[in-house]
Amino acid sequence: MSDVEPISWRCEICRGQIADGEGGIYADIVAADRVRRDRLKWDAEVRPTATIADFLNRPKSVDWHAVHARCHPDPDTASYLIEVDQLRSPWDILSMTSYLMGKTWLESTNWSILIGGLARDHVAKVPPT
Repeated sequence: MSDVEPISWRCEICRGQIADGEGGIYADIVAADRVRRDRLKWDAEVRPTATIADFLNRPKSVDWHAVHARCHPDPDTASYLIEVDQLRSPWDILSMTSYLMGKTWLESTNWSILIGGLARDHVAKVPPT
C-alpha cells in the first residue's frame, strides 16, 4: 500500500493543512452519548403511522471536526480526539473504525459519512486501469 497517497486533513477553522502533531479530528462524546439515549427513546416511541416529518425529527448525528490544536474552538469540551498521524492511510482508517466500533456512542456520530467521503475522494484520485 506504499503507492497510496496519504490522506490529508484540512482545519475547519483556518482552512490550513493539518500536519502530524498539529491536530486531529474530534467529536463531542457527551453530545454523542446524549444523542444515543435520545434516539433509543425516539425509536421506542415511533409509531407505524409516523410521517416523513416525524422521521426528520429523529435526533441528528454529532459531527466529527478536523482542527489544528491551536484552532480548536472549545478544547475543554469532552471530546474524543484522534490525531491525524493515526489517520493517514486507508488501512489507518479501517483500523480506527474497527477500534471505534466498540464505542457505544459511535453510531450517534457521522463517522460513516466521514469515512465514506474519504473513500470517494480516494477512488476519484485512482487512475483507471
